[in-house]
Amino acid sequence: MEKNLDKTLSEIKNAFVVINKHLFGGSLPEPVLVVQASHRAKMGAMGWFTLGKLWKNKETGECFNEITICSETLTQSLHTILEVLVHEMVHLYCMVNNIKDCSGRGGYHNKLFKQNAEKFLLKTNDIPDKRYGYGYTSPTAELIEFLEMIGIDEEAFNLGETAPYLPPKRYTMHIYDCKCGASFKTSANLAAIQCAVCGKEFVKREQNLKVS
Repeated sequence: MEKNLDKTLSEIKNAFVVINKHLFGGSLPEPVLVVQASHRAKMGAMGWFTLGKLWKNKETGECFNEITICSETLTQSLHTILEVLVHEMVHLYCMVNNIKDCSGRGGYHNKLFKQNAEKFLLKTNDIPDKRYGYGYTSPTAELIEFLEMIGIDEEAFNLGETAPYLPPKRYTMHIYDCKCGASFKTSANLAAIQCAVCGKEFVKREQNLKVS
């Protein structure tokens, strides 16, 4: 049983090349293709495209964009995984063609994204989401038919991350002060404690710290 993502990344690259050739007319520059957990960067995302060229070849100086497929997405069907890839390729297409397909800083997919996504056989939501606009996509029947013909090895996608994202636990640090100037903090909510320096009682501050 495979325990690394070598085959997965190889098939994602193969899929990119074939989809680029047949859907995008070979117009897209090949990005760096990455698999990583969404909670390490964008919690809840299925994939993303980096607008900036974050990768650089040290020998040639050539720079590349990045397309990430989230490791959690690999647990989905092959159609879903490849649809996410097409979605990110639409962003790359828009960048190459100077089309501003996202507005604001929160990844709001605007009408230009919708138009181009549908051009490349994706369905988009009819009513824009307040946060992500027309960013929720799914494959059309035509895209599914195409994806089934391109010969991607489904067994290469047998390994995916299933662990849910668990946010760091938060707890309260209580701060205690004494009139003599001594102070300390603890997660324990103490009823009363005497200062070893002057013998008076510590007083708990009204404002405490939230710590992750």
